[in-house]
Amino acid sequence: MSDRFDTDEDDPEASPSDETFERSDVAKSYLKQFLDSPEEHALSDFSHNVCRIFMESPLTDSERRHAEELLRDLAQSVELQVRETLSEQLKTSRILPHDVAVVLANDVESVALPILEFSEVLTDTDLMEIIKSKGAPQQSAIARRETVSEVVAAAIVRRGEAEPVTTLMENPGAKIDEETYDNVVVLFPNNDPIKEALARRPDLPVNIAGKVIDLVSENLQFELISRHNCSSKLIEKVVAQGNEGAMIALLVRYEKIDDAEMMATQLNAVDKLTPTIIVRALYHGQIDFLEFALSRLSQVSVLEVRRQLMAPRGAAFQRLYRRAGLPARLFAAVSEALQHLNEELVEINGEETPPDARRRANALVRHRDFDNPEFEATLLMMEAG
Repeated sequence: MSDRFDTDEDDPEASPSDETFERSDVAKSYLKQFLDSPEEHALSDFSHNVCRIFMESPLTDSERRHAEELLRDLAQSVELQVRETLSEQLKTSRILPHDVAVVLANDVESVALPILEFSEVLTDTDLMEIIKSKGAPQQSAIARRETVSEVVAAAIVRRGEAEPVTTLMENPGAKIDEETYDNVVVLFPNNDPIKEALARRPDLPVNIAGKVIDLVSENLQFELISRHNCSSKLIEKVVAQGNEGAMIALLVRYEKIDDAEMMATQLNAVDKLTPTIIVRALYHGQIDFLEFALSRLSQVSVLEVRRQLMAPRGAAFQRLYRRAGLPARLFAAVSEALQHLNEELVEINGEETPPDARRRANALVRHRDFDNPEFEATLLMMEAG
């Protein structure tokens, strides 16, 4: 083996602790010493220094081939520490021989995980073979890679193990196609960490967002809807599913009055403009939606509805309420909520009418000063069915 690194510059005093391996003569001298008397060197230290030589030294093509042969020998070493050293030292090397990377990637976890997470030498084919044959720790390491291709992401999801899928969903560098997203929704409808990570994906397609919004908490619904800016496609998905909590989340986040009109119209068209959602919308201060909803149900113009809402204790509003087909048991609570909202509007308007007054009033029904036990109790009763 010693003829691999013939050198006339052998310096028996040279030591890797005193010198760096940036000089080719020092590197070759060290390797020649080891090859002449391997028993005098600790193999774990040698493996560390071979990695340094491989990464740092200006080796010729022939010398590098010899260094690669040494790496192949070390990757098969019976000493675990040697293989762990190779994996940790060479995990980011772009010149690591592919076959050595594959050997290390298929080793025990302590050897394989650094290579699986960081090595750019491994191909998608290599990674998919590992995913098929190895367990959750190896899959999770692959899912943490700086970039994960669509085919690799799909392979991780198909294995169906929660920990790697959670890691994948949390990785912004993972590229995930719509079919894979759909598989995640189907496989993990009750896994909260996966649902949360899925809802926060910046590239989540609208079709998938429409499915996820039905599965997550109200706060995550708000995040999801805000990210999609209340797109008409998302509104259509939510309306089709009929989930009132998701609909309210949409209403709370809408930015244009057209969105409120669109939702009221679509809900009415599919007979889902229910008393419950109208009361919930009022509770959240969504007065624009309330106006369009009452207009659609009563067949009265929006302008007339708006006028009647300004006097919710009057007989005209009571007639409008009945014409819309809303239940009599809710009238008192709705009337008082509207009265409270109107009083707040007057208070913020003063003598002038700011153009954004209605928008500013959207959350006033939820103001801490609004405490109507009858309204609260009725809402809870309706939500409970």
